[in-house]
Amino acid sequence: MLADDVDLAALRAQTKSLAELLRAEVPKHARTQRVLALEADAPAGIAALWESVGWSELMTKCELESPELATSEQRIAERMEEYRSWGDGFELTPNDLPKRRRLVQDDGNGVRFLITDETSATVDAKVLGVQADTGEVGEAADSYVRWCSNAILRGIFARWYNLDVTVKPARALEKLGHCPWPLLTQAARELAPDVYCVPPPDYSANSPQRKGRYQLAYRSPQKLVAFLESVELEHIELGGDPSDFLECNGPASKLFKDTDRLRWLPAAPNTKLGVGSFADEPAIVVEAKGKTKIYVNPRSIERLKPIRDARLNE
Repeated sequence: MLADDVDLAALRAQTKSLAELLRAEVPKHARTQRVLALEADAPAGIAALWESVGWSELMTKCELESPELATSEQRIAERMEEYRSWGDGFELTPNDLPKRRRLVQDDGNGVRFLITDETSATVDAKVLGVQADTGEVGEAADSYVRWCSNAILRGIFARWYNLDVTVKPARALEKLGHCPWPLLTQAARELAPDVYCVPPPDYSANSPQRKGRYQLAYRSPQKLVAFLESVELEHIELGGDPSDFLECNGPASKLFKDTDRLRWLPAAPNTKLGVGSFADEPAIVVEAKGKTKIYVNPRSIERLKPIRDARLNE
Protein backbone atom coordinates (compact mmCIF):
# COMPACT_ATOMS: atom_id res chain seq x y z
CA MET A 1 0.00 0.00 0.00
CA LEU A 2 1.15 3.53 -0.68
CA ALA A 3 2.49 5.16 2.47
CA ASP A 4 0.66 8.15 3.88
CA ASP A 5 3.82 10.24 3.43
CA VAL A 6 4.32 9.28 -0.22
CA ASP A 7 5.64 12.01 -2.51
CA LEU A 8 2.36 13.08 -4.09
CA ALA A 9 4.08 15.06 -6.86
CA ALA A 10 6.02 11.95 -7.89
CA LEU A 11 2.85 9.86 -7.65
CA ARG A 12 0.92 12.25 -9.90
CA ALA A 13 3.78 12.22 -12.41
CA GLN A 14 3.51 8.43 -12.60
CA THR A 15 -0.28 8.44 -12.92
CA LYS A 16 0.07 10.94 -15.76
CA SER A 17 2.71 8.73 -17.40
CA LEU A 18 0.37 5.74 -17.19
CA ALA A 19 -2.46 7.85 -18.64
CA GLU A 20 -0.26 8.97 -21.55
CA LEU A 21 0.64 5.36 -22.36
CA LEU A 22 -3.02 4.39 -22.18
CA ARG A 23 -4.11 7.15 -24.56
CA ALA A 24 -1.28 6.38 -26.98
CA GLU A 25 -1.87 2.62 -27.09
CA VAL A 26 -5.69 2.63 -26.91
CA PRO A 27 -6.92 5.44 -29.18
CA LYS A 28 -10.55 4.60 -28.44
CA HIS A 29 -9.96 5.39 -24.79
CA ALA A 30 -8.39 8.71 -25.76
CA ARG A 31 -11.46 9.55 -27.89
CA THR A 32 -14.13 8.44 -25.44
CA GLN A 33 -12.67 8.87 -21.97
CA ARG A 34 -14.75 10.66 -19.38
CA VAL A 35 -13.01 12.90 -16.88
CA LEU A 36 -13.38 11.70 -13.29
CA ALA A 37 -13.26 14.06 -10.33
CA LEU A 38 -13.73 12.13 -7.12
CA GLU A 39 -15.12 13.53 -3.89
CA ALA A 40 -13.00 16.14 -2.11
CA ASP A 41 -12.01 13.82 0.73
CA ALA A 42 -11.13 10.82 -1.46
CA PRO A 43 -7.74 9.26 -0.64
CA ALA A 44 -5.11 11.29 -2.49
CA GLY A 45 -3.56 8.39 -4.40
CA ILE A 46 -6.91 7.08 -5.58
CA ALA A 47 -7.97 10.54 -6.71
CA ALA A 48 -4.66 11.10 -8.52
CA LEU A 49 -4.99 7.83 -10.44
CA TRP A 50 -8.52 8.38 -11.70
CA GLU A 51 -8.17 12.09 -12.37
CA SER A 52 -5.21 11.26 -14.63
CA VAL A 53 -6.57 8.15 -16.33
CA GLY A 54 -10.26 8.98 -16.68
CA TRP A 55 -12.93 6.43 -17.48
CA SER A 56 -13.99 4.57 -20.62
CA GLU A 57 -15.42 1.18 -21.50
CA LEU A 58 -11.85 -0.16 -21.51
CA MET A 59 -11.95 -0.11 -17.70
CA THR A 60 -14.90 -2.47 -17.69
CA LYS A 61 -12.97 -4.79 -19.99
CA CYS A 62 -10.15 -4.60 -17.42
CA GLU A 63 -12.65 -5.89 -14.83
CA LEU A 64 -12.79 -2.59 -12.99
CA GLU A 65 -15.85 -0.72 -11.76
CA SER A 66 -16.36 3.03 -11.71
CA PRO A 67 -14.85 4.58 -8.57
CA GLU A 68 -17.62 7.18 -8.33
CA LEU A 69 -19.38 6.78 -5.01
CA ALA A 70 -22.98 7.08 -6.20
CA THR A 71 -22.49 4.33 -8.76
CA SER A 72 -20.56 2.21 -6.27
CA GLU A 73 -23.19 2.41 -3.54
CA GLN A 74 -26.01 1.49 -5.88
CA ARG A 75 -24.17 -1.55 -7.26
CA ILE A 76 -23.08 -2.73 -3.80
CA ALA A 77 -26.64 -2.54 -2.46
CA GLU A 78 -28.03 -4.33 -5.51
CA ARG A 79 -25.46 -7.11 -5.36
CA MET A 80 -25.98 -7.72 -1.63
CA GLU A 81 -29.74 -7.79 -2.07
CA GLU A 82 -29.28 -10.37 -4.84
CA TYR A 83 -27.04 -12.52 -2.64
CA ARG A 84 -29.59 -12.43 0.20
CA SER A 85 -32.42 -13.35 -2.15
CA TRP A 86 -30.85 -16.71 -2.91
CA GLY A 87 -31.60 -17.92 0.61
CA ASP A 88 -28.19 -19.59 0.95
CA GLY A 89 -27.30 -17.96 4.25
CA PHE A 90 -25.93 -14.61 3.04
CA GLU A 91 -27.20 -12.10 5.59
CA LEU A 92 -24.91 -9.10 5.23
CA THR A 93 -26.23 -5.63 4.42
CA PRO A 94 -24.29 -2.52 3.36
CA ASN A 95 -24.20 -1.50 7.04
CA ASP A 96 -21.92 -4.48 7.72
CA LEU A 97 -19.26 -3.13 5.37
CA PRO A 98 -16.70 -0.35 5.98
CA LYS A 99 -18.48 3.00 6.06
CA ARG A 100 -16.03 4.55 3.59
CA ARG A 101 -15.82 2.27 0.57
CA ARG A 102 -16.12 2.12 -3.19
CA LEU A 103 -16.72 -0.77 -5.59
CA VAL A 104 -13.60 -2.22 -7.17
CA GLN A 105 -14.71 -5.30 -9.09
CA ASP A 106 -17.93 -7.25 -9.52
CA ASP A 107 -17.45 -10.67 -11.08
CA GLY A 108 -21.12 -10.87 -12.11
CA ASN A 109 -21.03 -14.64 -11.58
CA GLY A 110 -22.33 -14.71 -8.06
CA VAL A 111 -18.95 -15.51 -6.51
CA ARG A 112 -17.87 -12.23 -4.93
CA PHE A 113 -17.47 -8.51 -5.35
CA LEU A 114 -14.58 -6.34 -4.22
CA ILE A 115 -14.64 -3.03 -2.36
CA THR A 116 -12.13 -0.68 -0.80
CA ASP A 117 -11.82 -0.10 2.91
CA GLU A 118 -11.17 3.62 3.21
CA THR A 119 -12.04 3.86 6.89
CA SER A 120 -8.67 5.35 7.80
CA ALA A 121 -7.18 5.82 4.33
CA THR A 122 -5.55 9.09 3.34
CA VAL A 123 -3.65 8.01 0.21
CA ASP A 124 -4.44 4.39 -0.70
CA ALA A 125 -6.79 1.66 0.57
CA LYS A 126 -6.98 -2.07 1.06
CA VAL A 127 -9.23 -4.15 -1.19
CA LEU A 128 -11.74 -6.47 0.48
CA GLY A 129 -13.62 -9.38 -1.04
CA VAL A 130 -17.26 -10.07 -0.10
CA GLN A 131 -18.00 -13.77 -0.70
CA ALA A 132 -21.48 -14.66 -1.92
CA ASP A 133 -21.59 -18.20 -0.52
CA THR A 134 -20.19 -17.62 2.97
CA GLY A 135 -20.75 -13.93 3.58
CA GLU A 136 -17.13 -13.65 4.62
CA VAL A 137 -15.33 -10.36 4.14
CA GLY A 138 -11.55 -10.68 3.79
CA GLU A 139 -8.55 -8.86 2.38
CA ALA A 140 -7.97 -9.42 -1.34
CA ALA A 141 -5.14 -6.91 -1.81
CA ASP A 142 -3.22 -4.41 0.28
CA SER A 143 -3.37 -1.64 -2.35
CA TYR A 144 -6.28 -0.41 -4.45
CA VAL A 145 -3.98 1.84 -6.49
CA ARG A 146 -1.77 -1.12 -7.40
CA TRP A 147 -4.79 -3.33 -8.17
CA CYS A 148 -6.17 -0.82 -10.65
CA SER A 149 -2.77 0.01 -12.15
CA ASN A 150 -2.05 -3.67 -12.81
CA ALA A 151 -5.49 -4.14 -14.39
CA ILE A 152 -5.03 -1.12 -16.66
CA LEU A 153 -1.54 -2.18 -17.73
CA ARG A 154 -2.78 -5.67 -18.60
CA GLY A 155 -5.52 -4.04 -20.69
CA ILE A 156 -2.97 -1.91 -22.52
CA PHE A 157 -0.50 -4.71 -23.24
CA ALA A 158 -3.18 -7.18 -24.30
CA ARG A 159 -3.01 -5.35 -27.65
CA TRP A 160 0.64 -6.32 -28.17
CA TYR A 161 2.20 -9.70 -28.81
CA ASN A 162 2.23 -11.69 -25.58
CA LEU A 163 4.27 -14.71 -24.50
CA ASP A 164 4.77 -16.57 -21.22
CA VAL A 165 8.36 -17.53 -20.45
CA THR A 166 9.92 -19.38 -17.53
CA VAL A 167 13.52 -18.56 -16.73
CA LYS A 168 16.28 -19.42 -14.31
CA PRO A 169 17.35 -17.76 -12.11
CA ALA A 170 13.72 -16.98 -11.25
CA ARG A 171 14.36 -13.29 -10.65
CA ALA A 172 16.61 -12.81 -13.68
CA LEU A 173 14.18 -10.64 -15.66
CA GLU A 174 12.99 -8.88 -12.54
CA LYS A 175 16.47 -7.43 -12.23
CA LEU A 176 16.67 -6.18 -15.83
CA GLY A 177 15.48 -2.90 -17.28
CA HIS A 178 13.57 -0.55 -15.04
CA CYS A 179 10.17 -0.11 -13.41
CA PRO A 180 8.45 2.88 -15.05
CA TRP A 181 5.76 3.31 -12.35
CA PRO A 182 7.32 2.11 -9.07
CA LEU A 183 4.81 3.92 -6.84
CA LEU A 184 1.86 2.44 -8.75
CA THR A 185 3.16 -1.10 -9.20
CA GLN A 186 6.43 -2.98 -9.35
CA ALA A 187 4.79 -5.83 -11.25
CA ALA A 188 5.55 -4.18 -14.60
CA ARG A 189 9.05 -3.66 -16.02
CA GLU A 190 10.37 -2.22 -19.23
CA LEU A 191 13.04 -4.75 -20.21
CA ALA A 192 14.06 -3.11 -23.48
CA PRO A 193 12.50 -0.70 -25.98
CA ASP A 194 8.97 -2.04 -26.67
CA VAL A 195 9.48 -5.13 -24.48
CA TYR A 196 7.76 -5.26 -21.09
CA CYS A 197 7.02 -7.64 -18.26
CA VAL A 198 3.24 -7.53 -17.84
CA PRO A 199 1.69 -7.67 -14.36
CA PRO A 200 0.36 -11.16 -13.54
CA PRO A 201 -3.40 -11.91 -13.70
CA ASP A 202 -3.50 -11.52 -9.91
CA TYR A 203 -3.98 -7.77 -9.76
CA SER A 204 -2.67 -7.66 -6.18
CA ALA A 205 0.80 -8.70 -7.37
CA ASN A 206 3.78 -6.44 -6.79
CA SER A 207 6.26 -8.62 -8.72
CA PRO A 208 6.24 -9.52 -12.43
CA GLN A 209 7.06 -13.18 -11.80
CA ARG A 210 5.95 -16.23 -9.89
CA LYS A 211 8.46 -19.07 -9.63
CA GLY A 212 10.34 -17.66 -12.60
CA ARG A 213 7.30 -17.40 -14.87
CA TYR A 214 6.79 -14.06 -16.61
CA GLN A 215 4.37 -12.71 -19.17
CA LEU A 216 6.14 -10.65 -21.80
CA ALA A 217 4.53 -8.08 -24.07
CA TYR A 218 6.38 -6.87 -27.16
CA ARG A 219 5.40 -4.63 -30.01
CA SER A 220 6.85 -6.90 -32.70
CA PRO A 221 8.70 -10.22 -32.94
CA GLN A 222 11.80 -8.27 -33.98
CA LYS A 223 11.78 -6.48 -30.62
CA LEU A 224 11.58 -9.78 -28.75
CA VAL A 225 14.43 -11.28 -30.77
CA ALA A 226 16.63 -8.25 -30.07
CA PHE A 227 15.92 -8.57 -26.36
CA LEU A 228 16.57 -12.32 -26.19
CA GLU A 229 19.83 -11.88 -28.06
CA SER A 230 21.00 -9.48 -25.38
CA VAL A 231 20.31 -11.48 -22.20
CA GLU A 232 22.28 -14.18 -20.43
CA LEU A 233 20.14 -16.82 -18.71
CA GLU A 234 20.77 -20.21 -17.15
CA HIS A 235 17.53 -21.56 -18.61
CA ILE A 236 14.50 -20.39 -20.59
CA GLU A 237 11.31 -22.10 -21.73
CA LEU A 238 8.60 -20.63 -23.95
CA GLY A 239 4.99 -21.08 -22.87
CA GLY A 240 3.49 -20.73 -26.35
CA ASP A 241 4.11 -19.43 -29.86
CA PRO A 242 5.87 -16.04 -29.98
CA SER A 243 4.34 -15.22 -33.37
CA ASP A 244 3.41 -16.83 -36.69
CA PHE A 245 5.91 -19.39 -37.90
CA LEU A 246 7.36 -21.40 -40.75
CA GLU A 247 7.68 -25.13 -40.10
CA CYS A 248 9.60 -28.03 -41.54
CA ASN A 249 10.43 -31.62 -40.71
CA GLY A 250 13.96 -32.17 -39.49
CA PRO A 251 16.58 -30.05 -37.72
CA ALA A 252 17.22 -26.34 -38.11
CA SER A 253 20.52 -27.14 -39.81
CA LYS A 254 18.53 -28.05 -42.96
CA LEU A 255 17.34 -24.45 -43.21
CA PHE A 256 20.04 -22.21 -41.80
CA LYS A 257 23.11 -21.17 -43.77
CA ASP A 258 26.39 -19.71 -42.63
CA THR A 259 25.10 -16.29 -43.64
CA ASP A 260 22.26 -16.59 -41.13
CA ARG A 261 22.74 -15.60 -37.50
CA LEU A 262 21.72 -18.13 -34.84
CA ARG A 263 22.49 -18.26 -31.13
CA TRP A 264 21.29 -21.25 -29.12
CA LEU A 265 19.87 -20.57 -25.65
CA PRO A 266 19.77 -22.97 -22.67
CA ALA A 267 16.35 -24.56 -23.04
CA ALA A 268 14.21 -27.46 -21.84
CA PRO A 269 15.40 -31.07 -22.30
CA ASN A 270 14.92 -32.43 -25.84
CA THR A 271 14.32 -28.89 -27.14
CA LYS A 272 16.63 -26.47 -28.92
CA LEU A 273 15.77 -22.78 -28.71
CA GLY A 274 17.62 -20.22 -30.74
CA VAL A 275 17.46 -16.53 -31.65
CA GLY A 276 18.96 -14.76 -34.61
CA SER A 277 17.95 -14.25 -38.22
CA PHE A 278 16.68 -16.34 -41.10
CA ALA A 279 17.28 -14.85 -44.56
CA ASP A 280 17.89 -11.45 -42.90
CA GLU A 281 14.63 -11.68 -40.91
CA PRO A 282 14.85 -11.62 -37.08
CA ALA A 283 13.71 -15.03 -35.91
CA ILE A 284 13.18 -17.33 -32.96
CA VAL A 285 13.87 -21.00 -33.70
CA VAL A 286 12.47 -24.00 -31.83
CA GLU A 287 13.65 -27.49 -32.71
CA ALA A 288 11.73 -30.30 -31.00
CA LYS A 289 10.13 -33.67 -31.74
CA GLY A 290 11.79 -33.91 -35.14
CA LYS A 291 10.43 -30.57 -36.38
CA THR A 292 11.70 -27.01 -36.60
CA LYS A 293 9.60 -23.88 -36.23
CA ILE A 294 10.90 -20.47 -37.25
CA TYR A 295 8.95 -17.62 -35.64
CA VAL A 296 9.03 -14.36 -37.56
CA ASN A 297 6.98 -11.26 -38.18
CA PRO A 298 3.71 -12.37 -39.85
CA ARG A 299 4.26 -9.82 -42.61
CA SER A 300 7.39 -11.70 -43.66
CA ILE A 301 5.90 -15.18 -43.90
CA GLU A 302 5.05 -15.07 -47.60
CA ARG A 303 8.49 -13.72 -48.51
CA LEU A 304 10.22 -16.43 -46.53
CA LYS A 305 8.19 -19.45 -47.66
CA PRO A 306 9.92 -19.85 -51.04
CA ILE A 307 13.31 -19.39 -49.36
CA ARG A 308 12.49 -22.14 -46.91
CA ASP A 309 11.27 -24.44 -49.69
CA ALA A 310 14.33 -23.79 -51.84
CA ARG A 311 16.70 -24.57 -48.99
CA LEU A 312 14.85 -27.77 -48.15
CA ASN A 313 15.25 -28.88 -51.77
CA GLU A 314 18.98 -28.17 -52.00
